[in-house]
Amino acid sequence: MQLNQKIETGEVIELLPPNMAKIRIKRHSQCIGCSQRSLCDPFGKDYMIISAKNLCMAKIGDEVEVSFELVRKGQAIVILYIIPLILFIVGALIGNFIDPFNNKDLSSSLMGILCLIISFIGIFIYNKILVKEKPSLEPRIKRILNSI
Repeated sequence: MQLNQKIETGEVIELLPPNMAKIRIKRHSQCIGCSQRSLCDPFGKDYMIISAKNLCMAKIGDEVEVSFELVRKGQAIVILYIIPLILFIVGALIGNFIDPFNNKDLSSSLMGILCLIISFIGIFIYNKILVKEKPSLEPRIKRILNSI
C-alpha cells in the first residue's frame, strides 16, 4: 500500500453502468479531515455513499474493500472553498459596478450567485478532467471480502 492511498470497507448497494458500483461505507471520526470527503454523499450521519470502479464484478450485498488516492488537504481547501468565495466576491463587486438591474443590492447578489455557480461548474469540470488524466484518483473496488 502506498502512503497516499486510503482503503475503506463497505457494502455494495447498487450497480451502475459501466462497471461502477455505489458503496455504503460506515462514517468514521477521521472523515472530517479526509481530502476525498467531497466524493462521498454529503447526506446522512452514519454512512457515506461513494461510486467506485467495479472491476472485481461485485454484486449487491457484497462486502468490498475500496481504495482511492488522497490529495493534499491544502489543495482541496483552495479548490473547494477559497476559489468559490473569491469568485462570489468578484461577482458581487462586478454586479455593484455595472448595476444591470438598476438596483445595486439586487445586481450584486445575482452576479455573486452567478459567479458562485460558475465556480462550482468549473470545479466539477476540473474534477472530471483530473480523474481522466490520473485515474488513480477514482475510487476502485480492490477485492470482495464477503459475497452473498
